[in-house]
Amino acid sequence: MAFDVFLPSHGKRLWADGGRFLSECSRQNIQYAEVHFTPYNHEKLGIGGERALSIVSRRLMDSESGGGPVVRIIIDISGESADASAPYTLELLEQEANPLIVALGLGGPEAGLPRRGFARWFDRARSAGYPTVAHAGETGGAEHVRQAVVDLAVRRVEHGVRAAEDPEVLTLLAQRRICCDVALTSNECLKVVPSVAAHPLRRMMEAGVPVTLSTDDPPFFSTDLLREWQRARDEIGLSMTELWQLNLNGLRFGLADTGIRR
Repeated sequence: MAFDVFLPSHGKRLWADGGRFLSECSRQNIQYAEVHFTPYNHEKLGIGGERALSIVSRRLMDSESGGGPVVRIIIDISGESADASAPYTLELLEQEANPLIVALGLGGPEAGLPRRGFARWFDRARSAGYPTVAHAGETGGAEHVRQAVVDLAVRRVEHGVRAAEDPEVLTLLAQRRICCDVALTSNECLKVVPSVAAHPLRRMMEAGVPVTLSTDDPPFFSTDLLREWQRARDEIGLSMTELWQLNLNGLRFGLADTGIRR
């Protein structure tokens, strides 16, 4: 959820352009967002993962204390470099006492990287007191969504749209109340779906799967949350009542403490 108004956020440009991200939240009346951040990438580039996280956190806390949007961080394992990024990220998570970190996540490609292969790292995160989320069912099929739910015990699935290929996986998501953070424009641009009009969002909703609308990576996909709402209304045909329920899901399934979400 910016994977944002009140939605958890998939905004990945925070380190490169944090000021713009925060001003965009204000412009769109986004009051709460959850952003994915990958410290290992900064470690690999020589910037320092812990240093980058500290800088980002300081900027977010300064903004919040000044009346800006409330932003919380999901720190991601980079799936394609998991042999190095997973132990690095878990050690950082265990040693940090950062009040902005709300979960461990999993990013990167899905091809050749079954979600169950990350189970031990997700178990370790939960042992440290953190819930988990994971990318699944975007470039990988419905089986990846099932593994994220069953093997990784995630609270939310980022994307999850290919769960629509398997009615049993849709039922699993609905029964366990696992929210999927859906990004329409991103899915269209990456050819996950042929068009937004053909997106399975409504099918997921009708199956009882809780979903939110998100932006994935707004600068990369040339979108913002307002455009995602508009496309859901105009191209999928969601009513204002349905859109409001998706908005409320951002609060229901957000990972900040209850006081902040209230």
